[in-house]
Amino acid sequence: MTPLGLLSHSSGRVRRSRYMKKLMFLLMIAAFTLFNCGEKTEAPAAPATETAEAPAPAPAEETAPATEEKSMDHPWANAKVGDWAQYKTEAAGMTTEMKYTVTEVTADSVTYNMETTVAGNTMSQTMTLPLTAPEAVATEATEAPAVEMTDETVEIAGQSLACKKSSVETEAGKVETWMSSQVRAGGLVKSVTSVSTTELVAFGSAE
Repeated sequence: MTPLGLLSHSSGRVRRSRYMKKLMFLLMIAAFTLFNCGEKTEAPAAPATETAEAPAPAPAEETAPATEEKSMDHPWANAKVGDWAQYKTEAAGMTTEMKYTVTEVTADSVTYNMETTVAGNTMSQTMTLPLTAPEAVATEATEAPAVEMTDETVEIAGQSLACKKSSVETEAGKVETWMSSQVRAGGLVKSVTSVSTTELVAFGSAE
């Protein structure tokens, strides 16, 4: 290959890399928007004033919410090894295909392989996500913009998926996300931002 050809090929890879980083950023905003919203709705579930009225059991009941907070729903909370989800993203005139496959699950993390195909080129990388949110995330959630939540049913590959739809305005623009616990590999069903649309194509498991 000529020096000019090498330069062109390298430039193309750099553009694809930047595109994928931006796409992953938007998808993470979408997924964690719903996760953080769950934290805000979980907090009022056990008011401290009611437990304080109970004379003896009060100390024991105050520790109960901490346990519930740790077991709070997470987009990957129900993932099992072998679960997978396949997506198609339209952005900037390009079509991107992505497939997530769960490779390892522990008590506090999920590891998955992400295979991405853009313009006929396939890239693969392994990522690990924590299943518990650090305290900093809970603090940020109280300062986050208002999130509008609705229930919707989405048809994917002949299946009806019960979804939680979240709509929120971020610095990157409006983000609309549809999540379903029926999709164990991440929960994402659809995501629409100002620059991209991602839709679930198929999902399944090794079972």
